[in-house]
Amino acid sequence: MGRMLQEVAQRWNMPVTCMDNSDDSPAALYRDHFVKGDIRNYEDVLNFGQDKDVITIEIEHVNLDALKKLESQGKEVHPNPRALDIIKNKNKQKEFYKELGIPIPNFLTFEDQREALENFDQWPYALPCIYKCAEMGYDGKGVRTIYNKDNVYDLEDIPGAFEERVDIDIEIAVMIAANPKGQVVLYPPVAMYFDEENHILSEVHYPYEINTEQLRLMNDIATKVISELKICGLCAFEFFITKKGEVLLNEIAPRPHNSMHISMNNAVCSQFEQHLRAVSDLPLGSSEMHSEGIMYNIIGENDDKGIAVWNGWKEVLSIENAFVHLYGKTIIKPARKMGHINITGDHMETLRSNLEKVKTYFKNNKNG
Repeated sequence: MGRMLQEVAQRWNMPVTCMDNSDDSPAALYRDHFVKGDIRNYEDVLNFGQDKDVITIEIEHVNLDALKKLESQGKEVHPNPRALDIIKNKNKQKEFYKELGIPIPNFLTFEDQREALENFDQWPYALPCIYKCAEMGYDGKGVRTIYNKDNVYDLEDIPGAFEERVDIDIEIAVMIAANPKGQVVLYPPVAMYFDEENHILSEVHYPYEINTEQLRLMNDIATKVISELKICGLCAFEFFITKKGEVLLNEIAPRPHNSMHISMNNAVCSQFEQHLRAVSDLPLGSSEMHSEGIMYNIIGENDDKGIAVWNGWKEVLSIENAFVHLYGKTIIKPARKMGHINITGDHMETLRSNLEKVKTYFKNNKNG
């Protein structure tokens, strides 16, 4: 995410510096604007921010004490640490939504495995249900389906939650951007399709038709939550639409998000440009999407390992309006996101046909 934000910043000659713990991280492509450091380490984050005017994030798992200290020194921190404290912990997120009266799946939180085992049998939505660890879960990590109590014994001894397994018709994402004055821009909703085994996003399709009332509710929830949390910048909202047509909020991410990567090639203002505009207090851009689109995540397969070497370049680049975005990760392994491919156009059937070509040809050669 940081690297894609830097790509926009480079066009404007705006210095955006990223920090990551690895010398070969995607953002390290821009060596003059890269610092090696651990985002969870207090001193690393504090030192990184000393000569910056604005600090933003690409993932929630940042040392909050350091961000609070930087904010106390007069630095602008977006999103603010108080919002991050809630969002980075899925248990706190759920309790926050419940207090606001926002519709969400039924849930049961716990602090450790002992508490999970003690309360599991009495919880009316127990089997089957979804387990989510409270912190450090992303890209399907820390999420699994609980089919029986033996699965509970297999859980790590850490805080987490059981969530009702709802009868989902489709998962929808809505992206909202807010500037420091509280002005907002909403992107049109997109449909998300997941790899069920790994609980990881596989494809995003735009447009996806939902009824006016469902969209109104989603946009109202997004606007209410970022207002309550006083978020500046982008915030992605993931919703379930059930088979009965109910809208339930799943979770949010206060940053650029995989669900809106399609905007890089089918929107007037991409999510990365929008985020940079918002946190820099520049005029917000248009969220209009001028063409239909499909985003396909390039994810390591079960037998992928070692150095990634991609096949299928000629076949994919021969497709009109197919755009390959690789993240610069050299090592591939199962379920690791390596990049994405956007396909845009005017006819969804043509896009789906082109997607099948992409899936067929663009693969790592498994040279591990």
